[in-house]
Amino acid sequence: LTLSAYNAKEVEGNLILVPTGKVTTLESTGTGSQILLKGNVSTTNTSSLTVNSKLVIGNNGGSGINVGLPLTVNDDVTFYSDNTLSAFTASGLGGKTLTFEKGKTQTVTGQLTLAGNSNTDGNRLELEGTGSGTSWNLTAANYDIQYVKVSDSTAANTLYANNSIDNGNN
Repeated sequence: LTLSAYNAKEVEGNLILVPTGKVTTLESTGTGSQILLKGNVSTTNTSSLTVNSKLVIGNNGGSGINVGLPLTVNDDVTFYSDNTLSAFTASGLGGKTLTFEKGKTQTVTGQLTLAGNSNTDGNRLELEGTGSGTSWNLTAANYDIQYVKVSDSTAANTLYANNSIDNGNN
């Protein structure tokens, strides 16, 4: 199942996926387009969710969400609020950025996979906070992190990033 839309699309309430296939893909096309997930995401018959557009997870200044199925992203992601994800993959995304709201925690209860393309400038996946001040927080049960450039973060449990750069305040 692929849901395509032109320009920004916002899911304000809960999104329950009931496709016949095993993978659901969300994408939004057009200049500056993005998908905004502001409600819980669950499924009855989908093994994973893939987002091929810029993605905003959570509510800026509001409550967090729960993504109850593995989520794979292929573009920039901004996390607002405290959110819980069952699994999260951002892999092969050199030159892309994951931005986290300062002072908020992202909890991945299953596998966390973060990777750029290589350990050279412009090929790392960047993990950064919004603005200056308090660090953003990340908790993961299992993880594979490599080729990232990280700044202004705190991990509830120690997370090691192979072939990566500490860009300060970690």
